[in-house]
Order: sequence, then C-alpha cells, then structure tokens
Amino acid sequence: MTGSVTFTPTIADHVAAQRLWLVSSLRRPLIICFLIIMGLLAAVAIAVIAAETLMNHVTLGRALAENIWPMVFPLAFIGLQVLGWWRVPGSVRRMSKQQPTLLSETNWHWSDDSIVASSAAGSSIVRLPELHRWLIGKASIVLLPQDRMLLILPRRVLTDDQARDIEDTLGRFARKTRRA
Repeated sequence: MTGSVTFTPTIADHVAAQRLWLVSSLRRPLIICFLIIMGLLAAVAIAVIAAETLMNHVTLGRALAENIWPMVFPLAFIGLQVLGWWRVPGSVRRMSKQQPTLLSETNWHWSDDSIVASSAAGSSIVRLPELHRWLIGKASIVLLPQDRMLLILPRRVLTDDQARDIEDTLGRFARKTRRA
C-alpha cells in the first residue's frame, strides 16, 4: 500500500525518537547479558552483606564497606543510562540550533518497496529490503538506514490507518531480522 504525510517535527518529536533509540540500544543481546551478570553480582553482594550482618554480627556499615564493589558497576551503569536519558532534550535543542532545518516541514511517502523522507535538511530514499533497523514506539516510528542515522515519523501526524499501513509495510517488506 502507499501513503504520504506532511508535518513539521518539533523538539518533542526528536526527543521521543532519540529516547526510543536509546532504549532500543539497551535491548541488544550483549547489553542484556551484561545486565544479567551485573544483576547476579549485585544479588550475591547483597546476600553476602546480609549473611555477614546476621550470622557474624558485623555492623551493616562494615559489611557494606567490605562487599560493596560488585554493586558499584551496575549502579554506575544505571546512573549513566539515566544521565543519558536526561541529557536527550538538551542534545536535541543543541542539534536543532546547529541545524535548524531539522525542524522544517517534512514529507514522507511510502510504498511497498521504499520510503522517501524529504525536508529542507535533505532527502532520503530508503529501499525497504535494505533498511538496517526500525523502531516502533508510542510516540514515534523511527527508521535507521544505518546505526547512527535516524529518520523520525511522529505518530501524532498519522491517522490510525496510516500508522497501521506503515507498520504493516515495514513488517512485510523490510528485513525482519533487523526489527528492534
């Protein structure tokens, strides 16, 4: 099926798309394995701290001081992710000041073989079989022709039928193994 939509993206649209991309990066298998291992280490540290406190009558402060290291890395990782989440709006504002055309009127046209996005910032033709990845969130549909290039389509500009159509088109014609 084919469709098209014209819209002017806002800073909030870019923030939602960037955050969707950020969250999707945490769902990668290597990151998931890392988080599981760090969670297990933190659980072991908590168990050791509890055991020392209860069985050996060690003060909680001493038990924490001796066994806190396995919990530092997961907490630091979580802290860095939260910091990244909070920094997205500022990054988007800086990006829009550096390249104001990112907030210019944008046209999207899609068909069964490609998606064309054009604005004052430039044009992109993405052949669906060659699409690297795509993300579907509550506020945005994001295409990634490559790892660091995002094409955003805010859901607020789509009718329900258009949203279903573009999602179905992506599901049928883009490489399914790359869907995030």
